[in-house]
Amino acid sequence: MQLTGNRGHASAAYLGIEPDRRSIVSCIKSGGFDYVGVAITPWHVRMAVASYLKLRADHLVNSGIILIDRHNKDGYLVSAEVSAPGLSVAYLDRGDGGWTSMIQAFACRLALPFLQSKKESGRLVYVANPSFPGSIFDSFSALKLNCRLSYILLDEGVGSYLTTTEDWAKQSIRDRGLHGFSALMRNWLFNYEQHELPKLVSELEEKKRYESFYLFECDGTLSTTNAAFVKQSFELNAKSAGFLLSSHNDKYKNAVVFCSQYPLVEVGSISLGAHRCAIDAAYQVSRRLGVPMVIKLHPRESDFEIYNGFDAFIDSRRGVALEDILGDLDEPPLCIASLCSTAMITASAVFGCSGISLNALIPDGEASDGFALFCRSMDSLFGDYYETPESVDEFCFFLKGAH
Repeated sequence: MQLTGNRGHASAAYLGIEPDRRSIVSCIKSGGFDYVGVAITPWHVRMAVASYLKLRADHLVNSGIILIDRHNKDGYLVSAEVSAPGLSVAYLDRGDGGWTSMIQAFACRLALPFLQSKKESGRLVYVANPSFPGSIFDSFSALKLNCRLSYILLDEGVGSYLTTTEDWAKQSIRDRGLHGFSALMRNWLFNYEQHELPKLVSELEEKKRYESFYLFECDGTLSTTNAAFVKQSFELNAKSAGFLLSSHNDKYKNAVVFCSQYPLVEVGSISLGAHRCAIDAAYQVSRRLGVPMVIKLHPRESDFEIYNGFDAFIDSRRGVALEDILGDLDEPPLCIASLCSTAMITASAVFGCSGISLNALIPDGEASDGFALFCRSMDSLFGDYYETPESVDEFCFFLKGAH
């Protein structure tokens, strides 16, 4: 496992990362960082930066590094940018995996939280990621760390509040393309952690070495303290990231923005027809109101042909979260519309931009029962942050009233 550059992006050396810091464990052992975050998506990265800013404001950390991990199916989804004082960013290359790597990763997930819960001395290092404690390590060397780790569970988006352990297990197996014994082992691991981790987490919490950094409370109420740091994270990134291209961001001003979730089609949660129906509804509204239409592609989306026929700006930039763009604008979009995107909720809760759920506009039979259940759960928890029109007319009426 080592740090590496990603295609045309800045390399680890360019970002000031020493050549001998080749792994998560090496970053910790170097003594140069008291915060280490591991992230895959743009949302993960911004949450990691926000949690770092909060710790720094409390004078608990001075320097940190965020290691951008690659998605198992789609590679690196985030551009490496330094966006906070004392914080470095680099890409993480875990190699090709294989049975040796899998065994070491399993050992770390099973043993490291237990070992750390018993450790009473040593330097304190904050470790942040959006998964279980120990899951970011895949080397036996992690079991020999002589420091104390303080775990921070990062907000994963809407899934953090509504997705079950079983759902995470299925997603992990699907993303990694696992079959047979490998799939059975990973499913067993998730089930084991579901029963064993709460006790270990409780022990670490008593020692103030485990916490969650979530944007919302468990009842859906916005955490105003965390929200302030989240907003600061997005605004810092918008100011420092030249790749954002403000000329592209300007297209969002006073526009109807559709946040695509095409991966839902790929996994069978919704049909392609449902996806296009949602886009068409947003497009009809933009035409009626005489405002621009923007289609913000999902980071894992690359097929533009399904959007033929829509007179819209298609934003295909990877590594740019919708919230990054909102943090850069002096004039907001007219609305953020999607099916169940986190951005639809955060745009409203953090940036005061109208959120629109398009779920009620999908024809019957075009979405799975599981997706319908997820949307109902989302409505019950976050429904105060967006509107759910049942027709295009109602969609238009709401926007006219709101603006």
